Amino acid sequence: MFQGQRRFNNAANLMFNLLKAKPNVLVVDDDVSVAAAFKRQAYGLFTVTSFTHPHEALTAICAGQKFSAVLSDWKMPLMDGLSFLTRVSSIQPALPLFLFTGVLDHPEFRRHIKEIRIRGIFLSP
Repeated sequence: MFQGQRRFNNAANLMFNLLKAKPNVLVVDDDVSVAAAFKRQAYGLFTVTSFTHPHEALTAICAGQKFSAVLSDWKMPLMDGLSFLTRVSSIQPALPLFLFTGVLDHPEFRRHIKEIRIRGIFLSP
């Protein structure tokens, strides 16, 4: 077997295992319709678990529920998304964290991106 073929086979096996595992993405937003939109866009490639209250999501994480990534809205009434993601990062530091917001350029984002390693900020409609 050629080295290139071996690399291709390894990558194909990795992709197969990732797709077979069906990642579970945690979405936290006080607007129920946002989670519903994420579920529609998943196309069965990943599972979406959603909470409208950050405290419920933290309870699930602390109880041992496993997630592949966390997406949180920034502006929520009970706890803002940056505070929520900071708590998630302290519980599971390796978990990929993402924020969605209606404002892309905010001074607080830069600080939190570095401190808790937010992997991306998405613009919400």
